[in-house]
Amino acid sequence: STTLQLPTDLWLPASEQIAPKTSWQYETGIQTNLNEQVEFSVVAYYKSLNNLYTLPIAVSTTEIGAADFEDILLRTRGRSRGLECLLEAHFEHYGLIASYTLAKSDRYLEEDNIEEKTMPFAFDARHQGKLFCYWSLRNRLRLSANWQYTSPIPRSYLQRSESGDAVVNIQPGGDTKVAQLRSRPYHRLDMEVNYEIQKGRLAHQLKVGAYNLYNRKNIAYYSVDNEFTSLNAAQPIEAFAFVPSFSYQLRF
Repeated sequence: STTLQLPTDLWLPASEQIAPKTSWQYETGIQTNLNEQVEFSVVAYYKSLNNLYTLPIAVSTTEIGAADFEDILLRTRGRSRGLECLLEAHFEHYGLIASYTLAKSDRYLEEDNIEEKTMPFAFDARHQGKLFCYWSLRNRLRLSANWQYTSPIPRSYLQRSESGDAVVNIQPGGDTKVAQLRSRPYHRLDMEVNYEIQKGRLAHQLKVGAYNLYNRKNIAYYSVDNEFTSLNAAQPIEAFAFVPSFSYQLRF
């Protein structure tokens, strides 16, 4: 489990109580060259996962470190499916790579006392798109731009500590279902200008770039403390805003 929604899973070895994880993945697709410069492909996939384990809604740090820690784990099943499209076009002085993914990933809790049995996975993003373009001018100057978009991911994996040593999953307020709570869309534009000069045995390279050029306020994670009793009250913490970069390289 993770509050920052980063890949910080706790890996456990298989035992008499914890069965090894198994998965089946099916994939089919087509790839074609529209002409000598343009290539297009589309792939559909389905993946099932069994014997996944997660923590219950409330658990204490004492229980996590106990010898019988395996007894409190909840077994889940998972599935992921989606469609991936990729377009590549490369010409003499310019080109582009565009991709789009339509995907869905969820987890099913195998417990009778849980109201919402099917939950979206922490990194479930319905739509993902990327567009990369480049232009080469006079064989020395190269410009490139990279834009990416990810639709909102779930906010249902936040935790807070309570009295004693209990750690509790924060629930949504009112009549809101956990599966309905999501962050806001993530998108940004990165650009780079690369200029090279060759003089005799010396090669000069100058790079000027910009991360998140239009200063999008993307969310890195949500901050919670012991007073928060609802997911709706969690405060978003923003990721890096606009960051310029500069580099110079001399080769000989």
